[in-house]
Parts: sequence; structure tokens; C-alpha cells
Amino acid sequence: MQAKDIVLGLLMQGPKSGYDIKQAYELNLSHFFDASYGSVYPTLKQLEKAGHIRKETIIQEGKPNKHVYSITDEGRQKFVQYLASPVQPDLYRSDVLARLYFGGFAHVQEVTGWLEETLELRQSLLQQLEAVYEESKTILSPPQMLSLQLGLIDYRSQICMFERAISYLKSGYNNGEQIESLHELEWWKVAK
Repeated sequence: MQAKDIVLGLLMQGPKSGYDIKQAYELNLSHFFDASYGSVYPTLKQLEKAGHIRKETIIQEGKPNKHVYSITDEGRQKFVQYLASPVQPDLYRSDVLARLYFGGFAHVQEVTGWLEETLELRQSLLQQLEAVYEESKTILSPPQMLSLQLGLIDYRSQICMFERAISYLKSGYNNGEQIESLHELEWWKVAK
């Protein structure tokens, strides 16, 4: 999955401005697609150059002109090809997991701080996605609902794990001197 696939998919829903696409990135797609605002316009330019989208300029008085993008027949074909292609493995990058992997080189208070900071971020992301879900659930297709629901489950399970990890570290773990074996505690198992 690339930014161009996401943009074409959004334009399959109807014409949009660059701002509309940016909003969709931030509100509806952020739980599974990490794209910066800065990638929107270069992607639009590439797709326009390839003939997959077209740009219409709307003249506005007193403010900058608005560019509205729509998908072409070639763009529809390209997007259908993407949907028909094999599902690719998810790419996952996590700063906190990298830090935890090397956390033996840090003090337990620092490691706990990373987890607390990440917990707050995940809680914020969960609240945002819950708001999108509540606002949109009556107008989304079943596959779109599944995407949001899986995002909600993912954030909730991460929050549970970070809470348990923080509790474990605060209960007596001290840079290698564990109160019990992690394997015996099985603190990481999420309740069924």
C-alpha cells in the first residue's frame, strides 16, 4: 500500500481538495496509514502527471484558488488493480518497541516514562478514533466499519499492554533484577 493507492481510493469516493484528503488521512486513516501532510501534494502531482487524476481549479474571491481532484478512468483501473493485488505484509515501525528492546541500557524510571508517554498517546488516538467511529458509523460501508473496529481493538489492546507493563515495572523490576520471571508472571496476556 502506497500513498497513491490511498489517494486513488479516496477519490473513488468522489472529488476532493488536497485539504479534504489531508483531513481523511488524519481522521479516518491514521490508525492504519502513516502519511504526512507533506506527502499529499507530491502524490497528487504524480497521479496527475500519470493521468490517474485530474485537477480542476476553482477561482475564489478574497482567498487562494481551490484545487479539486477527481479520478480518471485510468485512475479507476489502477485502483482496481491495487485492490486485486495480493495483500502485502503490514510494515510496522515502533519507536517505543525499539527503545524497550534496548531498555536494559536505561534506568527503569526512564523505561517507565517511555511507556507512560506512549500510553497517553494511545489513549488520545483511541479517543479520536472513537469519535470518528461514532460520527461515521451510520454512513460507512461494512468494510469501512471493520477497518475502524479493528483500529479500536488494536488501540485498546495496546493500552491494556502498556498499563500492565507500567504496573509490572513499578512493582519491583530493577534493571535485570526481576521480582519473578516474566514467563511465570505472564503479565502480558490480554484477558479473553
